[in-house]
This record gives sequence, C-alpha cells and structure tokens, in this order.
Amino acid sequence: MMVPVAVGLSLRPRKSSSLNTSTVLKLYWKANWREALVVGMYIFDEGGVFLGQYDKGLRAGLGIHVTPAGSVYSGDHVADRACGVGRMRQVAGRGGAAAGAGVGGEWVGVFKGGVRHGPGRQEDPDGAVTVGTWALGVPSGACVATGPDGVTTVGAYQGAVPVGKHVAFNPTKGITAEGVHSGGVADAAGEVPPRKWEAADPRAYDAAEVGGWLRTSA
Repeated sequence: MMVPVAVGLSLRPRKSSSLNTSTVLKLYWKANWREALVVGMYIFDEGGVFLGQYDKGLRAGLGIHVTPAGSVYSGDHVADRACGVGRMRQVAGRGGAAAGAGVGGEWVGVFKGGVRHGPGRQEDPDGAVTVGTWALGVPSGACVATGPDGVTTVGAYQGAVPVGKHVAFNPTKGITAEGVHSGGVADAAGEVPPRKWEAADPRAYDAAEVGGWLRTSA
C-alpha cells in the first residue's frame, strides 16, 4: 500500500480513494486522486519515494523515483513504468527502478516498460561509456563503446553481443584494428556458436595481438 504525502503536509492512508483537496507549494490533490491527473509525492512501504505526476492512481508523466538502495530515476512515465526520455543513476549491484539489476552507473536516454530501450548513453561504474541503441535493457544496434582503458570500438551489437564488422582503436598501442565478430548468437537451430573475431587484414594484426584489448561486449 502506498502512503500519499503532499509536500509540507502528511496525509494518513485511508481505505477510501477519496482525499480532501490540498494545495501546498503548487502541488495538489484532487478530491478523487485515483480518477484524475494529480501531482504529488508518494512514500512506498519499502522506503522508496516518488514525486511527480499520477493519472488514475498510476505514475504518468514527469517524475522522480528514489529507491531504498539509493538509485534515482528522473523522467517520463507511462502506466506506472519508466517510459520515454529519462535519466537513471543506479547503485551498482543493488538493482533499482528503470534498469537491470546490478547494472550500476548512469543511463541517459529512452526507456520502455521500465527498461533501457532506444538510443542513449550508458556510463558504467568503472568509467566505461557506451553510446548507441539499446533493446530490452542491453545494447542492440549500432554503438560506440569506450572502455576504462581508453580503447574505443565502433560496431553493432545483438543482445549485448558484438556482431559483424567492428573497428577498434587502442590509443596506448597506437593500433587501429578492423575485423568481423561472429558467434555468440543463437542460430536457426538454437545453437550458440563460440565467439570469434577475425582481422580484416591478418598481415597488419592478428586476433592474438588484438584479443587482449578488443572489447567483446558493450
């Protein structure tokens, strides 16, 4: 059960869905908050807090959600889920609203159904940054990924697995490597072949030389 609280005014939970109208710092409750669009704050039983818009008792529109673990989501909501453009700063390993459990770091981009889905930018706790397209919470599509060591790869991902042609640059070694990723994705028979990277020009560099620093996942 959620406990409704207007800023500056605490309201005890009632069995009835009807609440008296209150206006505090331009935040208001309408007489029947479950049937109207309202703006206010909710404190959840588990300790999380949501401040923003509600429609018929569900989070809808702009709002900020702080979880008990300390993760913070600010952005759009649809049907009680993060959906649209938003920003998620998540405590690593603790899960949280609008992100996969244990992801950590910060995501700024598009959400759908409570997960990262669409274009955006993910920065991990170790400093790795990936800019590109996500689907169902993982990189799926064209991405530019830079690891904590500064190595940058450009290419496509499918379910967080690198696929097809990728170009990587290692600033420390001064090497630009171009090659093709294969495997790691289930085929028509449901089999998942092992991942493999083949250099476009083995005479310039080979898999053994590049393999130590080439990113194999976003």
